[in-house]
Amino acid sequence: MTTETVPRFISEDPNRLEHWVDWYDTRLSRNPEPWPDIPKDELRTILRGWAE
Repeated sequence: MTTETVPRFISEDPNRLEHWVDWYDTRLSRNPEPWPDIPKDELRTILRGWAE
């Protein structure tokens, strides 16, 4: 996964946003260290901004 991939996927099809929110939420919850606990709403905002 590269920083170019997810923003491009979301930009091409905004309906994919929820898939990526769930994907990152699952990965972050499985690996809490050193990652912060980010609420899904905040994660959604971050990914949306990243893709714009």
